[in-house]
Amino acid sequence: MAIFSVDKKHVEPSSLKRAKPDVYGHKYPIESNEIITEALSLFNEEIDKLADKDREGIAKAEKRCPEIINTKEHKLMFLRSDNFMVDLAAKRFANYWNKRIELFGEKAFSPLTISDSLNNDKEALNTAFCKLLKAKDDVGRSIIYMDPALLDDSKYTRDSMLRVIWYVVHVALEEKETQQRGIIFVNNNGNNPEIRQFDRVLVGKIAHSLQHEIPIIIGALYILHI
Repeated sequence: MAIFSVDKKHVEPSSLKRAKPDVYGHKYPIESNEIITEALSLFNEEIDKLADKDREGIAKAEKRCPEIINTKEHKLMFLRSDNFMVDLAAKRFANYWNKRIELFGEKAFSPLTISDSLNNDKEALNTAFCKLLKAKDDVGRSIIYMDPALLDDSKYTRDSMLRVIWYVVHVALEEKETQQRGIIFVNNNGNNPEIRQFDRVLVGKIAHSLQHEIPIIIGALYILHI
């Protein structure tokens, strides 16, 4: 999740500038080829500084799926998610690959798809708890809709539902505008979910992934009580 207060103690491209705050108060980096090139170079340097233990997932992915982890496009998602504060992006990158491998096992080294990555998670997927809407807002942010009333943890494990969340967010991140401007989350509490459906442990797992692992900007969070 992006951090929008600019702290000069963080590593970032020397000539980086940010746009004026948007309606949610976010100041997005102004990208250019020069900024991206410098940021990627700094990003690789920061990754090299990480402890070997923190880089275990990265090392495995570099051997097993270099066509994914070593691409400019993949690394750019992390730079964008942390507002081009390169040191934060590098830590997220390491956290991401450690968690991706823990969560998906051998499937972590292939693109995340329904047919391959979620073939054992159909019950969690079919709840439709988490949906990527076709509509976007006026600057291209994707919208993810969640309805806790659809949760039923007797049918799936928490990790299974977390894999579904990861998949849905990754589909949204295929759009450049979503990487740059973020995702709007809409949580509908208006369908009268039962107390037992508020799984605090699952919510904690989702929040941790969004805050520390998945390369995402949370543009806004709406909680509906209709």
